[in-house]
Amino acid sequence: FELADRVTARVAGRFALAAPETPLAAAGSGSAVARRLYDAGLHAFYRNDAPGAAQLFAAALREDPTFAMAAYYASLTREPDAPDSARALLAWAVRLAEGATERERLIIRLRWLLGEQAARAAVTESLVARYPNEPDGHLGLGTLRLTAGDFLGA
Repeated sequence: FELADRVTARVAGRFALAAPETPLAAAGSGSAVARRLYDAGLHAFYRNDAPGAAQLFAAALREDPTFAMAAYYASLTREPDAPDSARALLAWAVRLAEGATERERLIIRLRWLLGEQAARAAVTESLVARYPNEPDGHLGLGTLRLTAGDFLGA
């Protein structure tokens, strides 16, 4: 991970960009195996292969039970009434989010607070302000505006 951080800093410097503030090992998981499983899970998830993604995220969590984003995405692949329900996995992700990066923590909290409008608005606005290129923040903000009846703003 240290080598990847140094290479990233060099490449960013060549393009006059700032290197990421958070070291790679601190973002997500310190386990290379868990990361590979998680990355494969993301590919499956965005190809709409929920069962395949669920297996890969579960494997990533077995490899590193502190991997917040693996728990988060695992929750998105589960049916709400499944034995290892989406809500239980998301609750786990919320607990793990305390050790995650700020961006990851905000994404996880946004999903958790879907039913709590005031708290959700604060987290959503923080995510949009701090990470304007993060689509989850804008989607959350649009959903908030839609539920408030601000259809044009949404």
